[in-house]
Amino acid sequence: MDGINVQWNKSIAAFEGTPSGVKVVFEDGTNTEGRLLVGADGSTSKVRRILCPETGFLYQLPIRFLGATVRLTPAEMAPLRALDPLLFQGCHPETSTYLWFATLDTPEVNGSRGDSEYYSAQLNISWPVKSPADEVPATNVEKLQKMKDLADVFEPRLKKAVQNIPEGTEIVEIKLADWPCLKWPFDGKATLLGDAAHAMTMCECDCSQVRLGPLLISVPDRGEAANHGITDARLLHDQLVEVSLGNISQLNAIEKYETEMRDRTSWAVLMSRQACLDAHDFKNLNKESAILARRTRQN
Repeated sequence: MDGINVQWNKSIAAFEGTPSGVKVVFEDGTNTEGRLLVGADGSTSKVRRILCPETGFLYQLPIRFLGATVRLTPAEMAPLRALDPLLFQGCHPETSTYLWFATLDTPEVNGSRGDSEYYSAQLNISWPVKSPADEVPATNVEKLQKMKDLADVFEPRLKKAVQNIPEGTEIVEIKLADWPCLKWPFDGKATLLGDAAHAMTMCECDCSQVRLGPLLISVPDRGEAANHGITDARLLHDQLVEVSLGNISQLNAIEKYETEMRDRTSWAVLMSRQACLDAHDFKNLNKESAILARRTRQN
């Protein structure tokens, strides 16, 4: 942020084209003008929803997700670390319920070495929606019970880990949703970047994990979102440099950026969606499934 006049606590309300660029109006009544509006405001992008009032909302996958952060004693942690000292995940072959376990910290890291040692870990469960009974319950108590019910058929060590989550533990629901870079009105004065342009289901790739409160979000898909966001930023930068040098008009520059970005990411979003669905369909999971397929598109 060095050298950038960041304006905090601003929420966009509307924008419109002007002869020289674009005017943005904020919810606090203030406004500003510039040559280009770049919506880089995340998967629930307000800029995208203004650009696409009918098609800019996220598509929710028919998968539901609950998770918790728990403290475990060394004795409770030992059978889980015996499976893997860091993390493991998998789909139950009969119910297609997906379990993700990950160590968040150890006594050495959290400073609990001694008589009161503990580990912090995450336990996440996701499952396909096949009937109204599969929807996420309303209360925290019911959400915890839902996780325990789903784990009832797990292998004994995994079942015990979920069944032993203490009552009162905060259970977080994450809505798995995406947006496959549909077209928006084009005038070369407003564009989208990153998750605002191509929201993907969250992933278990370590470069894309994000913390939300006490929970580290991780879901089984292809782990591409951060890479595409970085690529977007570089390509948009390169096009704007050409504009500043007078080698191309802003209209053509944004058109080139959007064409490449949309071709690259529309496919990736749908593959990520399919990977999430494949991970919850054990009987049809194979080497051709999207969760295992190549990460680049062959033209």
